[in-house]
Amino acid sequence: GSGRGDPRDDDKNNVDPLTAPINEALDIALDAAGNLLFAEYGFNAGRIRKVDFAQNLIFTVADVSAFSHPSVLAIDASGAALFAGFADSPSHVWRLSPGADGVLNGSPDEVLQIVAGTGVNFFDPASIPAGGANPLSIGTPTGGLAFGADGSLYVTVQLGMPSLLRITPGPDGLVDGNGDTAFLVTSSGFATGPIMGDGDPVTSARLFSPWSVTVGPNGEVYRGKGG
Repeated sequence: GSGRGDPRDDDKNNVDPLTAPINEALDIALDAAGNLLFAEYGFNAGRIRKVDFAQNLIFTVADVSAFSHPSVLAIDASGAALFAGFADSPSHVWRLSPGADGVLNGSPDEVLQIVAGTGVNFFDPASIPAGGANPLSIGTPTGGLAFGADGSLYVTVQLGMPSLLRITPGPDGLVDGNGDTAFLVTSSGFATGPIMGDGDPVTSARLFSPWSVTVGPNGEVYRGKGG
């Protein structure tokens, strides 16, 4: 475990998780090995951090405070971490891919890229036609992220018209900016029913401040609300 972690954050690397300072861990996810990754949002933070249970160590995988204060996090089948910050401006969904060793541990060959969002902190449902859109061509002020079993990324968006999006992967099976397509699942922009949306068809159910989202083993999508 020696030397793991982002070198810009050495005071918090390679220490017992029970002794490490944590500044507002707003979302968590498990990797394939059962290790815990979390989005550290708080003041003077902006990090993706990891608890390696086998070694009983915590370390910073990436300091992203220059452009994001991550509040939501999801891990894909390749072990990459996708994250976003609901208060980020510009607003994007980012993907941090493992390096040659196949795991996220702060190695210099890990790759960070934008996979969704124009940077505009506003979502307009009209930006996604029925046939889908390039995720990089729409606004994504993100409130929640979750992967389905087929590798699709579900995204709740907050600012503008509260909505639920589904980003399907391209030919490589990953949401990584290579041939991905964004579809609108439902949006308050098209809703006419009660504010809670209960009992309405999925495509026209009103959403009230959608935050978290998760996908069940049978493919059903659940989303939480705030406000």
